[in-house]
Amino acid sequence: MLIFSKINHQLLGYVAGAALSLLPTLSNADIIKWNVQGARPNFPNTNVSGSFNYDTSQDSILDWNLTANGLFSSQSSFTVPKSHVLQPCTQGCMAPINPLYDGNQVLGFQDYSNASTGFYVGLELPGTSSLLSEDKNINLIGGAQHSYIVVLNPTDVTLGYTQMPIYGSLSYGGSVINGYQGGTSSNPASLATVSSSGIGEINASLGGNYGKSDFYNFYAPSGISATASIAGATSSSTYSFELYSSTGSLISTMILNSSNNFSGALQVSGVGEYTLGVTDNNLADPALKISFSSPVYAAPVPLPAAGWLMLSGLGTLFCKFRRAPKKLIS
Repeated sequence: MLIFSKINHQLLGYVAGAALSLLPTLSNADIIKWNVQGARPNFPNTNVSGSFNYDTSQDSILDWNLTANGLFSSQSSFTVPKSHVLQPCTQGCMAPINPLYDGNQVLGFQDYSNASTGFYVGLELPGTSSLLSEDKNINLIGGAQHSYIVVLNPTDVTLGYTQMPIYGSLSYGGSVINGYQGGTSSNPASLATVSSSGIGEINASLGGNYGKSDFYNFYAPSGISATASIAGATSSSTYSFELYSSTGSLISTMILNSSNNFSGALQVSGVGEYTLGVTDNNLADPALKISFSSPVYAAPVPLPAAGWLMLSGLGTLFCKFRRAPKKLIS
């Protein structure tokens, strides 16, 4: 019986090994997307929302898109805008991470690129929280000199008004994947080989050929709210942002062109497997960014028919070894 036991364990190892060899290899990205949601208590129209990308290897913020809006006022004739989108720019924009005297850290998003208005958003994180830890939620510290919005007149900083406090949270938004080219809507690229912790953003190139596309297949555990934005497009270009079901049926589509600044959003509430992407009908080679409001994951990979046949054969062989041995005639 010992020899049979050894064979049985070996067969179990072969079966497990064969099954594991058919599964995709997953890897983590160095860049994490964090979603921001903060508001001033009792003032629902005063808030900060959006996201930023954090490089875990460099301990720096690479990219951000935050909207600050609310009931701003000023001390003179300085006209304060009702809202402003803080984005990276060539001059006047910074996003430092600074330690504070109380052991916490503050994320400071600065935009002084506009000659008539300067915006500064400061978000303070508790010292026990880390942007490296992939926490699902980090509560912001609100109050004076903590999390806040400042609107300034760059020519006279005394004319601005500081709107605070801002309370809210940062929520983990998934890995940021760069340079991962998609497929067609009928043969999309899988997310199975790029991240095991969920995807929050995909950056790729549309290739510069007529009919070129970038489509991705994934599983959405909480529905989809996704935006697509294209940088480097010519003013006459048009692109089609499309969402398909797991059966290949078109759910929703949106044309991206100069009228919407080559940016648009698609949403669906159902949990399940989807294919999402953009079709390019132009010769230009623009950059594509697809951003998800919450992480999406690799869709389940069905075992190929050959794999099932191999496992079936191994199982049959395993059963033969498991048959009771014949009794010896004494």
